Amino acid sequence: MYGYQVGSLVVPTLAPILVWLWLDRQFVAKVVVPAWKPSAPASPSAADPS
Repeated sequence: MYGYQVGSLVVPTLAPILVWLWLDRQFVAKVVVPAWKPSAPASPSAADPS
């Protein structure tokens, strides 16, 4: 039952998103990864307040 639901509902929904993210790794590196790590400084100049 769950295998059918995952195979017919979840996979077709997530597959295009995962393919897009895989093909556009530059976008993931610039936007998604920094958003997941809000405590990390965004740039070297942000770490140095002077």
